[in-house]
Amino acid sequence: MSDEAVRKYMTDPGRPPWVGEPQDSLVPLARGGVYRLRSRNLPFGVYDSDQPAGGGFIGIREKFGTRFLDTEYDRHTAQALEFLGMLPDRIKVRDREPGSFCRDCRKPARIVRHADLDAYPPVGIRYECDSGCDDVRTIAGEENKALFDYLDKLK
Repeated sequence: MSDEAVRKYMTDPGRPPWVGEPQDSLVPLARGGVYRLRSRNLPFGVYDSDQPAGGGFIGIREKFGTRFLDTEYDRHTAQALEFLGMLPDRIKVRDREPGSFCRDCRKPARIVRHADLDAYPPVGIRYECDSGCDDVRTIAGEENKALFDYLDKLK
């Protein structure tokens, strides 16, 4: 079933109850759908069919006292139990913003390639940032705060 067909089905107030278990879930899945989950780590999640492992749920995980967005990729460790609605269009279905950033100044960083890249293991890879910081160390894109705040309100 396409994402659009699931979206239309799940938002139809006169729909009959669902009687199948597509993709090991108790309800049909649509990209951007918000679900109550049976999961090792996530009580709620947003389904992202664009994940490289074939789909996953993005939700808030707590580990060692820290709460952060995480993705459960394996449908056997995260099963959708109940459809709660669609994520508002203004919130992107991703856990982090794409790209690499300088840890010091938070400006975009890019790899500077050197001739030694053919060596094994590769040597000479370093990063530059737009501010010209020395010894640039990168971090992944910033966490999707809008998604975190939305999921944090679910109980």
